[in-house]
Amino acid sequence: MQLAPGVYGSACEALRDDYEEVRLKAVKLLWVVSQIYPERAIISATSDERRCVDDAFVRICQMVNDLSMKVRVQAAGLLGSLHLVSARYLQQTLDKKVMSHLKRKKTDHEQQRELHASGLKGSERWATRTSKHIASSAEVNPEEVSLIDSGACGAFVYGLEDELLEVRSAAVDSLCELADQHPDFARQSLDFLVDMFNDEIESVRLNAIHSLRKISRHVVLREDQLETILGVLEDYSWEIRDAVRELLSHCQLSTRACLHAAIYALLGNLTKYPQDKKSIWR
Repeated sequence: MQLAPGVYGSACEALRDDYEEVRLKAVKLLWVVSQIYPERAIISATSDERRCVDDAFVRICQMVNDLSMKVRVQAAGLLGSLHLVSARYLQQTLDKKVMSHLKRKKTDHEQQRELHASGLKGSERWATRTSKHIASSAEVNPEEVSLIDSGACGAFVYGLEDELLEVRSAAVDSLCELADQHPDFARQSLDFLVDMFNDEIESVRLNAIHSLRKISRHVVLREDQLETILGVLEDYSWEIRDAVRELLSHCQLSTRACLHAAIYALLGNLTKYPQDKKSIWR
């Protein structure tokens, strides 16, 4: 017996239910229907026609901000298995939009990439970012913004910044899975994964390191990204340090300076942690 596609509308309505368990079931039902009928046309609230998998992806993205921790964990975890989602919706998950006054504010990652491309040094980058913080906003045409589109905006950003480690870890897993399926998305998500190397929880840091290794064939590390990664070689945890060294053995580096920095960092690692010798030489 196959699930009827007509239940999709009921599941969408149930996402707004007051009870946590109902919302949990609704999210899972949306996911199931989108897996069975990914290409089925869905008419959205704005009268636009969308593929079922795209519509479900956006609605599940909205649930990453749910008040319930269980719902947020489930939503963040299910996103990764929606491999057929369109690229435009994937890109929105890394794009925080400030909807007040219909302005779009550049993220720190966008500013960092621009400043790195300009060749400024670390202190100069920080001063420039601070002085231009307000000026970095750009107008968004109100006619180009729809409620359902805004649902996907920043979903992974919010998931990775969630106060609960379970949500952050689920977001890392999904980000990695989708990045592995979509090389362009892998390159766009690189900054966000590298940021997770500094998470306060060891298990989340380790997950981020392993996740970046899985998608390493799709990305090339910039100098500023490598600097963050090499800093983790100072971590007190042997498991973390070993995972970083394994990651470095798979990474593609953008410049010769990156290669030199990696070698010097490994030599420094050997000096500080002589017990890591076998892992370093391997």
